Amino acid sequence: MNYDALLLLALTMMAFSIKPGPGMLAVASRAMSERGMLSVAAFMVGNNLAKLVFLLLVVLGLGAMDDIRLFVVILAKSFAAVYLVYLGIQGLLKEQFRIEDKADEVKAINNSLWQDFSIGFVITITNPYDIIFFAGIIPTIIPIEQIGVIEYWVIFLTMLAADIPVVLSYTLPLRYGKKFFAARKMPFINHVANVVLIIAGLIIGFSALLSGQVLPH
Repeated sequence: MNYDALLLLALTMMAFSIKPGPGMLAVASRAMSERGMLSVAAFMVGNNLAKLVFLLLVVLGLGAMDDIRLFVVILAKSFAAVYLVYLGIQGLLKEQFRIEDKADEVKAINNSLWQDFSIGFVITITNPYDIIFFAGIIPTIIPIEQIGVIEYWVIFLTMLAADIPVVLSYTLPLRYGKKFFAARKMPFINHVANVVLIIAGLIIGFSALLSGQVLPH
């Protein structure tokens, strides 16, 4: 595992975090609740616990398939590459998302911190984007056989470091006032996220071609 792989993982994680989805709307609602950033923190604990579970399943699952691992990795790389490019192009073509409009539609319900934690866990563990990210994308970026205990936590902390700034970039403005939030910048941010997804997909697709060269003929 090298720094280039971690950088690609972080960029892909940030792009997925920026893209609008149920997780973004849910954490936005926590920011507007009575407990504010404390609710956001509880939500993120649940969110990241689900990610730890996903990562563990990926490591244990693929690690047991020595005979067909190369084929599975190439297949996963190909699927992930197509999927990332598709998401990026789709995002560039469709109407731009305005986070402030969507966030205003979410009611600020006063939940307990346990409820915030549970919502974060359940939304993440059932989110198709997260399932694709862990099952299809992480194995294409970082070889599973290289992941030990230390690497496991390095990968998790890399994803956490990439995700937290994105979450804070929209929860803090929602919590402390729209005057700090330039909504007109959202189209540009969304464009950047989609371009990053396309680039990541192309890189992964190219790596799949290189992996295919070592298959027996």
